[in-house]
Amino acid sequence: MRTATQVELETGSWVAWHNQTRLHSYCGDIPPAEFEDIWHVLQANVEIVA
Repeated sequence: MRTATQVELETGSWVAWHNQTRLHSYCGDIPPAEFEDIWHVLQANVEIVA
């Protein structure tokens, strides 16, 4: 049986993998975090031009 701490650590590891490492086809086969970073850069450029 797992303890609550073990479950929390495993859940945190899965969330980190899900957001930082896995490749997502909707995002152009890059990790969601990288996709979001690119989006923020593009939004900053749009605001400068506008």
